[in-house]
Amino acid sequence: MTAAVLGLALLALGALVVLASLVSALTGRRRTPATLGCALAGAALLVVWTVLTSGAAGRGGTVYSYVQWWALAVLAALVSLVLTVRGRRR
Repeated sequence: MTAAVLGLALLALGALVVLASLVSALTGRRRTPATLGCALAGAALLVVWTVLTSGAAGRGGTVYSYVQWWALAVLAALVSLVLTVRGRRR
């Protein structure tokens, strides 16, 4: 039970990272195509993961059935956040 709760908390944390990168890319002073593109890619991949996961539930799958899409979304969001922070240092 505890592992399931921690797993779901990790998935929620990843979604928050994607949301934070999207907000940062859209409202930041130094918007670059790379920062915005990575943030939008992360958001799109998170939507793909949500759609695939909801479809898997009807076929007996779990929320972890398509976790690779979630991982790619979080990775794209983290790249966007790193590019945003690097741009602000200069």
